[in-house]
Amino acid sequence: MRRRLIASKASLKKTCTDQQATKTDEASLPAIPCLHHSHLEPIHPKPASQATIDPETRETLLQAIARARRWTTSLLAGECASFADIAATENLAERYVRRVAVLACLSPRIIGAIDDGTAPGDLTLSRLTQALPHGWGDQEALLGFA
Repeated sequence: MRRRLIASKASLKKTCTDQQATKTDEASLPAIPCLHHSHLEPIHPKPASQATIDPETRETLLQAIARARRWTTSLLAGECASFADIAATENLAERYVRRVAVLACLSPRIIGAIDDGTAPGDLTLSRLTQALPHGWGDQEALLGFA
C-alpha cells in the first residue's frame, strides 16, 4: 500500500514561488516514516549519480565471475570432485561456492557491461546470483539488459 502526504497551497509556498503554488490546490509527496511508525518501510532513495556500476562493485563482480569459471573448470577437469571440495580448499562456505558458481554461465553481454563499467548501478553480487535463469536472453531480460 502506498502512503501519501497531501500538502496545501499554503504549505507549498515555502518551497515554490507564488505563481507555481497557484497552479494546483494540492500535491502528492511520499510519506517519510517516523521512528514511532515502525510498521512503515523506510524510503531509501537511489542517488541520481549512481546510473552505472561503481568501480568497487565492478571489481567484486569480475572477481566472482573469474572464481566461478575457475571452479567450473576444476570440476570439469576432475581436479575437484565437488563444490564441498572447492569450499574446503578455498576456506569458504559451500553455500557461497554454489551460489557464485552460476556466474560461470553468465551472459557475455552482461559480463561485457560489467567489464566496461556500463552495467546498471543497482547490479550487485546478490542480485546477480539470485535465481539466475539458464538462458542468456532470459538473464539479460531479468537484469534489464534486453
